[in-house]
Amino acid sequence: MTCRTVAAALAVACVLIAPPAAAQEAGGVLTPDSIAVLGNRRVPTATVLLVSGLVAGRPLGYREIQRAVQNLYGTAQYADVVIERRVEGPRTLVVIRVREEPVVLRWAVRGVERLGERSVKDKVVLAEGRPYDPALAERSRGRIDSLYRAEGYHQAQVRTLMVWES
Repeated sequence: MTCRTVAAALAVACVLIAPPAAAQEAGGVLTPDSIAVLGNRRVPTATVLLVSGLVAGRPLGYREIQRAVQNLYGTAQYADVVIERRVEGPRTLVVIRVREEPVVLRWAVRGVERLGERSVKDKVVLAEGRPYDPALAERSRGRIDSLYRAEGYHQAQVRTLMVWES
């Protein structure tokens, strides 16, 4: 089970732990009056809502919320997704809180001495302009490491260095 699957399950559990009294009567189903999106900068709010599949006024159970979290993680745009329920007086609000992955602006290979820089760059699977994926970065590091070992450089160390621009 991946970290994202565990996070999705926890987010769903947190949302459904204490539904309002009206929702308890309806078998754990919640009907939000409105849906808000917080934390998005790059991805438009309308896109987050569309991908989540959640619609204000439509009854939501744990399966719809779980599907929304999975759909949002499936885009690889988000490092964290949390769906919360807020009750403000007689109104019920569902909040989709996202934390977007940073975008890879550019990447470079440094310190290549024993192998051709082109052969090392060919092992990198990161794409510029796409959200950063830690798994792809680790896969790239492992592929470069394997290339060095295959060429007989068993003591070579490959490491990733990330520089954040603000």
